[in-house]
Amino acid sequence: MKRVILAIMFVTSSLAPAHPVAALGAAGAVGAVANQVTLTLVAQESSVPPNGTASFTVEVTGAPARSVVALDVYLPVDGDDAAVVAAMNGTVRGQQFFPGLRVPIETGLDANHRATLTVPTSQDGRPDTFHLKTPGLYPVFIRVLDGTNTLARLTTFLARFDPTSRSVPVAIVLPIDQAPTLQPDGSRTIDPRTKARLAAIDRNGSKTPSVPLSLAIRPDIIEALVQSSDPDDRALAARLAIIAARGEVLLDSAIAID
Repeated sequence: MKRVILAIMFVTSSLAPAHPVAALGAAGAVGAVANQVTLTLVAQESSVPPNGTASFTVEVTGAPARSVVALDVYLPVDGDDAAVVAAMNGTVRGQQFFPGLRVPIETGLDANHRATLTVPTSQDGRPDTFHLKTPGLYPVFIRVLDGTNTLARLTTFLARFDPTSRSVPVAIVLPIDQAPTLQPDGSRTIDPRTKARLAAIDRNGSKTPSVPLSLAIRPDIIEALVQSSDPDDRALAARLAIIAARGEVLLDSAIAID
């Protein structure tokens, strides 16, 4: 069974309900920068009904008044990792499926430099709607255009789920990293920010014992806790081991070497 891994430091998503909906999964949340123009995905709905609207809120700074924010939806990617990565980089193999949504920068942004783009959805394929016909992952390109020039862009996705399929297992990855703990005098030191994050995992992990999660903690951090002269550090290491037993612990190198 495949498992979807979410690194919560970078992106979060939510599971779709078990009935026919189009769920919006953020990917590539911050757009490219060109000529000091920035395009950022601020929010999008977690799910929409087949006969409703999908909304995307973006923030645009530094764009000329004559430019526009453009949204285009394409046919689903094949589902393999390479196609998803290519779509995130701006390349799709499918045809354009929902073209023509354009919002002028001069009149379309609010006082916070934000605009909300909405895509109407339908089950029957009415004109000027996003036709939710088949399950799949539909790339959504949002760009700042000055004529034919792309000043900034980002990619997110509309996901159409098959209501008869099983739910996708999701695991949360909690990565913990810092500079090497080993000091020149042979002692080991964990910086306060890393210690605070470990304490948060301990605290929240104990409160939510049913949540599947995987720990990706640098090995020498664990070693520093285990070898610490402070009994609280050793007790923390023991509790983290219990939390780690819920799922796979991701292996990582102990130290980066130039």
